[in-house]
Amino acid sequence: MANQFLIKNTMADMRNLSAMEITSLQGPTPTYTGVQLLGYYEKGDTPAPINYFLTNSNSLDDGGSLIAINSIKLKISKLDLVDVRYFGLFPKTESNHIKFTNCCNYVINNGGYVWIDRLNETYNFKYTARVILEKDKAQSLSIRSNGAIIKLDQKLIASETIWKTTQNRENILFSIGTPAKWPINNVDEAFNYNLKHEVSIEGLNFDCSVYNAERSETIYNNDLISPIQISAEKIILKSINTNGGIGSCYKILGAKYFEASKVNVFDYGSRDKKLVNGKTELGDSYGDGFHFMGSKENAVYSLYDCKLHGKLSNSGTFSRAGIVFEFMKSYQKESIFNIYGGEIKNFAKGIHTELSGIWNINFNNVNISNLDTLSTQASATSFFHFNNCNIELSETDGLEAGLNITSINIKFGDGYVIFNGGTVIVNPKLNAIKHIVLGSAESFNNTYFDFKKQNVNFYDGAKNVSFNSCIFKNFGSANIKFDSFYGYTQWSNDFYLNNCIFQIPDNFYIRSTFKNVFFHNCISSSKVQSMTSGNMTSFNSISNFDIKKDTNFQIYIPYNGADIDLNDYIPSAIRENKNDFKAIVLGTDLADSLGRGFNNLKEIVRKEQGYVLMAPYWYPYGDSGYWQFTMEKKGNMGSYDINSINAGQTWPVNNIGQKVRGLYLYIWQ
Repeated sequence: MANQFLIKNTMADMRNLSAMEITSLQGPTPTYTGVQLLGYYEKGDTPAPINYFLTNSNSLDDGGSLIAINSIKLKISKLDLVDVRYFGLFPKTESNHIKFTNCCNYVINNGGYVWIDRLNETYNFKYTARVILEKDKAQSLSIRSNGAIIKLDQKLIASETIWKTTQNRENILFSIGTPAKWPINNVDEAFNYNLKHEVSIEGLNFDCSVYNAERSETIYNNDLISPIQISAEKIILKSINTNGGIGSCYKILGAKYFEASKVNVFDYGSRDKKLVNGKTELGDSYGDGFHFMGSKENAVYSLYDCKLHGKLSNSGTFSRAGIVFEFMKSYQKESIFNIYGGEIKNFAKGIHTELSGIWNINFNNVNISNLDTLSTQASATSFFHFNNCNIELSETDGLEAGLNITSINIKFGDGYVIFNGGTVIVNPKLNAIKHIVLGSAESFNNTYFDFKKQNVNFYDGAKNVSFNSCIFKNFGSANIKFDSFYGYTQWSNDFYLNNCIFQIPDNFYIRSTFKNVFFHNCISSSKVQSMTSGNMTSFNSISNFDIKKDTNFQIYIPYNGADIDLNDYIPSAIRENKNDFKAIVLGTDLADSLGRGFNNLKEIVRKEQGYVLMAPYWYPYGDSGYWQFTMEKKGNMGSYDINSINAGQTWPVNNIGQKVRGLYLYIWQ
């Protein structure tokens, strides 16, 4: 009667089959078809009874799919949903890393998927669970859950990592893919071993808060944790959460296709704490949301609605970067990385690319906040597009060693950066001078800028930068000497502002000393006290700059020895106004707008449209001298008066021989 099963309550009961029971399973006419197991450690603790059958397999006992009992082996019936409890993996059991690995190996060789059920208790692991996929063989592994929580009660023991990214002790909870271990002599062991391999994980929660930076007499003395490290050609992650920890949260090695949906990390990261003479010094910060290493040509990566939150404390964020691209091969064929929705916050850097080949990286409707640096690059060529993103830059005090903590940076290497729509909020902690370093930024289109503090400026970039149809709120400074557009003269980039709107306080100045700034069809909705621009060697133009009626307009015009055409500097709204306006022109030997107060000035009163071609020069007189100008009427001047005021007064003696370096033009209506 081989149509019934021998019933056993637990795995221990099945392993203790008597000689008579074993005989009843054997022979051409066995008494029992197989063994039905009602539970693993106790009756009813598995999802359902499971059947085992006699087998001649040469495989080893794995505690779940194949059980060796004296002279026989029993093999589990074919499963599609392979619950880890069939392999003895329960929340508080020992050797869970081995049981998990055995369960995964069964799925790799027989199909189906690993299932980790959410129970009332959290699962615990003490060692790395390492699952190896076979080289040059098409293999796949799928792990699913309904929200099971894996909480590390203690730091992992004797952990293994495929690739080290820091000088600390790196620990991996789930390591899937290549058998390579650090140190690696050939990067192909980690990145190209994985051809034809596919891995997907869905629905898991990790609590790694037991990991944090420890005080040490030496730096790089921390235990770091990555709950997931995968080396595969195709990787899909869904609905995964990690809370707490320090290191690189999700390590992705050598993928050609990667997709993550609702994969989150919260309160992740920390810093080295070094004790020097009993005093704490802070070293490098660690904590990355996604850490991508290695890739393939024409790779495609996508993130959907992922939230990456670094660790935040009263003294700033202790996390490094939301996304890291590193050690990617320099393939010439462009790869694509798209980020849709989601959040990146509380990191020193939003995204960091290094040795990463050619990538087209697109951020779409992403909220990015509390960052010091939006992006950094090292030996990388990346093309960034930020489309309708909301970005807040602030001082996080979490930078890596060597970065300038006094600057707020949009900093890029090769390639270019384009902003389309969205908002950029600049909110430093202090009112000290801060720079928005533009790097490879090329254009901002329909972007709204909100400057929460004064004395923040756009700094040097590697390219000309255009601002098209942008709105600037609170841009500029009440300090007349502060440059809103700034940089070193050796950088040749210029700034172009087209169809922009300035919403700035009445007492603010917008100024540039060393950089060319060009305004075209711009509008100020408030009284712009100053629009000063200039370069030591060239002048800039302002065309069709529409300012509010009754506004006082000021500009500093550098002088190169050539005639100055005021038509290049006077806003069209004033120049074309039919009402009267007045202008004061002052010569100055300073390179900024402090020419006000010089004794010898000429007042030009214009009653109709037109302008003056002017060439200033210094006229020595006795022990001192005074300014003179040659003037020529241009356009429809109509009647005008030139009144010399205090022409006989002189410069201070210490200014004798100083050349004219520029004009200060003040206009009122």
